Amino acid sequence: MATKVIRVDVSPEGIRLDRADHAVGLKRGRDKVRWAVLGPQRIEIEFENDTPFDARILGHEAATGRDNQPTAECARGRYKYTIYEEGNRGNKLDPHIIIDPPSSGGFPGGG
Repeated sequence: MATKVIRVDVSPEGIRLDRADHAVGLKRGRDKVRWAVLGPQRIEIEFENDTPFDARILGHEAATGRDNQPTAECARGRYKYTIYEEGNRGNKLDPHIIIDPPSSGGFPGGG
């Protein structure tokens, strides 16, 4: 199994990720993901509707302190989520997790 690390840079000017981390693909039963904050700030992850993980909201410890593996029941597709700076919900970024991405690199209709 591979663990993908999404590096999060939190500053007063905003939250940033490497370009490649704005849409991370994970294979069910094979890949895991963990967020790593560059600096002392704390984050919270909140999925918009459905989540590929056990919880729709991942606090700082859950997001950064363990490898998160998609559940066997999660559907294939794109999951939009928001990264918030803990204590400052106005400082946020909206990337995606893609479960079982097709080899062509996209989903019909963007989903």
